[in-house]
Amino acid sequence: MDCKYADCTSTNEVAALLVHDASMFASHQLSAPIPVVVSAGYQTKGRGRRGNVWEGRDGENLYLSIALPAPTWTNHYPDYQILGCMAVVEALRDFINPEHLHLKYPNDVMIDLSTRDGAGSDESSARLKVCGVLVETEFRGSELHHVVCGIGVNVNQQDFSDAGLPHATSLRVASGREVDVDAVRAAVVEHFFRLLTTSADELYRSWVRALGMEGRRICTTTHHGMPSTHIVVRVERDGTLRVRDVVGAAESDIDHLLSFHDTSFRVCEDNHLCCAHGPITTSNNS
Repeated sequence: MDCKYADCTSTNEVAALLVHDASMFASHQLSAPIPVVVSAGYQTKGRGRRGNVWEGRDGENLYLSIALPAPTWTNHYPDYQILGCMAVVEALRDFINPEHLHLKYPNDVMIDLSTRDGAGSDESSARLKVCGVLVETEFRGSELHHVVCGIGVNVNQQDFSDAGLPHATSLRVASGREVDVDAVRAAVVEHFFRLLTTSADELYRSWVRALGMEGRRICTTTHHGMPSTHIVVRVERDGTLRVRDVVGAAESDIDHLLSFHDTSFRVCEDNHLCCAHGPITTSNNS
């Protein structure tokens, strides 16, 4: 369904209400709940991770939420975050050079602009966010009742300065041409439901490969503001990072976990000077 401007605070909220309302299914004489797809040209209260605001210009971007009654695919809700990210990556290959698409841990789709307009090769400045995925769930006791996967794609917006998003880009900026928002919506929905026929285990392995995090060094900040270097051993199924600490030239042989919920970090391009590049001022969790 299309969410009208006056009613659409958030496509996630509307989708959750629809999939939650059992009377809707009864009125259509359906024996079981079905997936709900809600899109909008604009949201008045769009949001991202950790309560961040997801803003965009009226009619220029895609705001999409897909609500799935559980257990449609898996009861492990972090898998739906992976599903949303991978569906967008697959869909955007129809609109942008696939070599320029990248995943940024844990939930952002990025476009590499290093080959455009003389941009530098530094990853942090060349890779800009084109999409974010926000998954929300509802449990009934210990049972997962439904999952809502919210997807926001910057399609034709060219200026993000008034939204305070200096690290954002759009398909139009990256491709140099206007892109049909309806076509992007159709592609994302198609790939989302196609990937639902893939096993969650297989999709997880594809996501880990696309992230390219394992074996990389990352720099984090401690609660006291001090930098700390780690080597990523594994990206766990729930999205946490299993890491080993690096102190000087020595690597610890003890693993521990870092959660993306409370950790800001940068991925190191220079394995020896990672944390010498100054404090981390932006979080990877937007």
